[in-house]
Amino acid sequence: MSKILTAEEVKRHNTRKSVWMVIRNEVYDVTSFVDEHPGGEDPILDAAGQDATIAFEDVGHSEDAKAMLKKYKIGTLAPGEGCCKMRAKIWRSSSQYHRDCTECNASRRGKPCRPPPPPPRGSQDDGNSRLKYVVLALGIAILLGFAYKKYSSG
Repeated sequence: MSKILTAEEVKRHNTRKSVWMVIRNEVYDVTSFVDEHPGGEDPILDAAGQDATIAFEDVGHSEDAKAMLKKYKIGTLAPGEGCCKMRAKIWRSSSQYHRDCTECNASRRGKPCRPPPPPPRGSQDDGNSRLKYVVLALGIAILLGFAYKKYSSG
């Protein structure tokens, strides 16, 4: 029977001496594998104590690498303890590594774990903001045209 672990338990194992991570809601103790990892120790240590599902999947690990995980499995993440509670450091809202929790089965309703933060004021670059300025400039130009016409005719 698989041991059920919480996000808090996994988070405590975030140093080189004890490296646990979650991939597809399964908890792995990869401490002994850090020195053997073909990609070096940094990717593993960056995800230590966190959910590394999307980072693991996006790298394109081979079937052999996925099969190797079995020997490091120590348990299963408790229900409701998904990536919202243990997002990896490399996940930023704009990062390719964190699109939404549906990719790591943390959300049962298919919704992102939390909406992305609103863009900083004045940095919106979506066309709507530009359209407002174009319409405003056009309106001002029309008013100036009427004022000039009235001034010059009379």
